[in-house]
Amino acid sequence: MTLWLLLATAFAVLPVQAKKCFCGSGSCAETLLGTVCGLTEQASAGAGLLPSSMQVDAFYGVRYATIPRRFAPAEVANATYPLPYQATQSAPFCVGNSGVDKPHAGPTAKNHSHQGTIYSEDCLFLSIKRPTGVDAGDDLPVMVWIHGGGMMGGAGNMDFSRLAATQNIILVNVNYRLGPLGFLSSAELEAENGGHGTGGMNGQHDQITALRWVKANIRGYGGDPAAVTLFGQSAGGLSVCTIVASPLAKGLLKHAIVQSGSCTGAWGPGSREYGFAATRALMEHLNVSTLAQLRDLPAANLSWPASWPNTPAAEAWIPFKRYAGGPLAAGVEFPGYWVDGWVAPAHPSVSYAKGEIYVEALMLGGTSSDGVESHSNDVCDTHPTASAVNCSKHITTNRWAHTVNNSKW
Repeated sequence: MTLWLLLATAFAVLPVQAKKCFCGSGSCAETLLGTVCGLTEQASAGAGLLPSSMQVDAFYGVRYATIPRRFAPAEVANATYPLPYQATQSAPFCVGNSGVDKPHAGPTAKNHSHQGTIYSEDCLFLSIKRPTGVDAGDDLPVMVWIHGGGMMGGAGNMDFSRLAATQNIILVNVNYRLGPLGFLSSAELEAENGGHGTGGMNGQHDQITALRWVKANIRGYGGDPAAVTLFGQSAGGLSVCTIVASPLAKGLLKHAIVQSGSCTGAWGPGSREYGFAATRALMEHLNVSTLAQLRDLPAANLSWPASWPNTPAAEAWIPFKRYAGGPLAAGVEFPGYWVDGWVAPAHPSVSYAKGEIYVEALMLGGTSSDGVESHSNDVCDTHPTASAVNCSKHITTNRWAHTVNNSKW
């Protein structure tokens, strides 16, 4: 009996060995979902020169969410990997708007290519870059980038390898749904979603879903889930501005950086009614009358049109037909996102005025001439909230200063 007790005690105090991660010559991460194999790359030089030995680990095409059906809120991807996940190739770009990423004519409803770039409706992937030699549990600070593109174009493919290599941080790049596929808003969707919004901010919900994935999984890549900074520029800045005021983001972020994206002023989200009118006009343009018919169309067809017909439905959307004295090429006043009652229970300007912001620190700034290159005439804010009405040129400081001046946070 004494021998058995001694043996049991001996085995009980033996240290548990961490599973060895091995992916051959590339980078490797041992995560809660399983082994992930990536690449080891030379860090980009950027504006300066980096030694040839400055490298990063890169993981591409990591799925962070699934979409149960078109226009539905995304769900966190939590399926385990029975075999090592090969994160060595860039994921498809999300199908964008024809006025931004064109042409979008493809053979299937799900994906197509243009000039070597693959576009797909199944596009909720992210990429991760980190300094070489980092292991699970190192708990480096994490930065999550939200790309710009007017909620209609772009992709999470900004090269932050230099930042990761020189600042010893983990960089995450996120794709999110664009155009009508990411921001279509309707009462029918609201009923279908069971209280999870009108669909008018599904793109921002994709981003929040990515943050949930990061919180659950980034430690396996060497990141600290309690030290996450969300940052973005232009439409990405608008998204960051919106997310930090969303109750759904509570507990997911420590810091946030908004670059040229005030969601409380002239480029803030449109109202619920505004979004419904946009959907009606789009359906009329596409000659459909139901959500089911929209779901049957090829993804490539679902983009805000270049022009609107002279019909009652389109006339109800007059503010979106006028931009800087004339029609916007993409057919929708930038940006096309709308208060959904879920991601944004109310307009973000209301949350900022009340000080309801879910980060410890928020940095605001502007990038030169963002949003004024093609349309530099006066643009009026059409949001019904009187405090947000601001007819002025979209000079960067005018836009982000609105968030500062109207916040009690």
